[in-house]
Amino acid sequence: MTPQKQRRDSSQAPAQRPGTSPIAASAAPTSPILVWGGTLACAGAFFLCLLLLLAANASVALPGCGDASPCDQASKSVWGRVPGVNVSVAGVGLCYFAACGLAWLRTRGQVGVVARTVVTLGALVSALYIAVMIAERLLCGYCLASHVLHFVFVACVWLSRRPAATQAPRAGVGLALVVFLLSFAVVFGIETRTQSKARATSERELAGSMQALTQPTDKPTDKPNEKPSDKPQPTPAAAPATAPTTAPTPQPVTSPAAPTALTGRHAWGPAQAGVRIVMFTDYQCPDCKLLEAQLLRLMQTPGIRDDLTVAVRHYPISTLCNPHVTQNRHPDACYAAFASETAGLLGGSSAFWTMHTWLFENNGSFTREALAQQVRTMQLDEALFFRTLESPPIKALITEDTTLANSLGIAFTPMIFINGIELRGYTAPDALVRAVTALAATKPAKAALGSDIAFTARERALDEFAKALPRTLPERFARRVKSGGGATKGTLSIVIVGDYAEPGTREADAAIRALLATSNAAPTPSMRYSFVHFPVNQACNPHVPFTKHDKACIAARLVEAVDMLAGPAARWRAHEWIMQQGVLETLTLDTAAAAAPSFLDAGATEPLTKELLTTAMAQPFVDEQIATDAKAALDAGVTNLPAIFIRGRPVRTWKVGNESLLAELLARAAGE
Repeated sequence: MTPQKQRRDSSQAPAQRPGTSPIAASAAPTSPILVWGGTLACAGAFFLCLLLLLAANASVALPGCGDASPCDQASKSVWGRVPGVNVSVAGVGLCYFAACGLAWLRTRGQVGVVARTVVTLGALVSALYIAVMIAERLLCGYCLASHVLHFVFVACVWLSRRPAATQAPRAGVGLALVVFLLSFAVVFGIETRTQSKARATSERELAGSMQALTQPTDKPTDKPNEKPSDKPQPTPAAAPATAPTTAPTPQPVTSPAAPTALTGRHAWGPAQAGVRIVMFTDYQCPDCKLLEAQLLRLMQTPGIRDDLTVAVRHYPISTLCNPHVTQNRHPDACYAAFASETAGLLGGSSAFWTMHTWLFENNGSFTREALAQQVRTMQLDEALFFRTLESPPIKALITEDTTLANSLGIAFTPMIFINGIELRGYTAPDALVRAVTALAATKPAKAALGSDIAFTARERALDEFAKALPRTLPERFARRVKSGGGATKGTLSIVIVGDYAEPGTREADAAIRALLATSNAAPTPSMRYSFVHFPVNQACNPHVPFTKHDKACIAARLVEAVDMLAGPAARWRAHEWIMQQGVLETLTLDTAAAAAPSFLDAGATEPLTKELLTTAMAQPFVDEQIATDAKAALDAGVTNLPAIFIRGRPVRTWKVGNESLLAELLARAAGE
């Protein structure tokens, strides 16, 4: 080799030599801190999107993300799904972060121009969504956190080293594209199946409501010989023939009347109509806004609008004015309700409906100045309006509505009654339009608003159970059965899926065990009771995304350990001991060992020592039993605790106020 040839070879850059990795040829690798920072940011955002996806498709309850929460509103809004593909933003986000994270790891933090451009565009999308959340007051904590982590990842990308000159500018894009498409296919399949099930449920419920509307039947009553027509009828409220177009003379502030059956203060429609709608609503409720749009369409439909009367009652999901809710999910809903009623009080029905429409257009959120501008536009006395807005008479009107709704068993908004019959399945496409159209086609008899009597909360619960379809429950649910009255074999099965630390589970269990103790004396068949574990604690239940009850696992493990060591009879004694008042709060291995002698049969010779219980509770078999119970519960469609099944039929409502309905539900099931 000549000296000149040697100089040419030695001057050749390593990246130019055949077989050398382009990544290895980079001048300097990306800092490990950036690599791991970007990886953790992607993993965190992926996990948050996964939680939101589970909440939407597997009915997993996330703290602060329940029904009517900002998370729920965001997911149900037009911003919650990607147009054209009908996949949730959370689902697309999950696919995006999975693709970005794996590509980032594969290239060790050295992504090309194309990838940098993609993540930059992604950051702009995150910025847009944050702006929307602020503007629409849809501040979902999980969503916001995922967008912040996205910004962290994008920052890591732009601070990272660029790949070597010979490396393709699309480094990592191929892998990212494959991962995105594969994960998108999975998410699309899951969401499509979930939506299909939800639509089927809504359509089934809607069909039942439409059948009840077009072929009315007698409603159940508490007294066997009492018919709905025997109940006292409320005095019909006067209703204008059409929605007023000019503001009436301002009326003085007066105290509201006592709550009555289905009527309203501001009727829109003729005084006598064949179709009478009373809607309990919340101005910050997304579903309420969707139903409001359908209502406006009906009021503009020839052949229907002249035979349709509507009244609105309020049920704000806010503790500021509604004593029947426990969370302030819609902090502006009370003020919105005050505003509509103040407008109606000062300006009559026309002003009420004008304000009502404006409030829904603004999602029930407004500033004082925006409200003042609307009041001036409506030509109301601004000073009098704001003096009246939070006055006792106005607040009393909202209290009247919430009290009535609570007596009717409201659990959510909207709650819609058509001619006294609750419209269920209202999430089905055009549910209200379809139901009203079907009813109008039957030419129903005209009556005044206020002539319809709806189910009470008690009647509603019994009716729901009567119409519930039996489910084929997993065999797992019959693993451990307690029979009532000393019977060896019962015919009336009842199952609770619950958590020892969940108050409702404990209360329902106490009621059922009390019935078990007297089942032989009652005119019903013997009862068979099963308790299925579903502790909301990740330490022993891998099917929940968070831990809510710290004592849930030690309680469930103790019961399973006692079963393993001393048999089913001892298991039920341990179960009953844990359910006693005050035991769970102080439950430890020491307190369990102290109570263990009471779990054993009288002739037992082997004591349940602390050491024995500790060893048994630590066995993998114990957690496997608990997790298998939880998986079976999910397979059975359990979404809330306690979940109660009587002869396979789900019990939606087992308690009204302080009254347990379990005895009557069991009696009805036995009678069938």
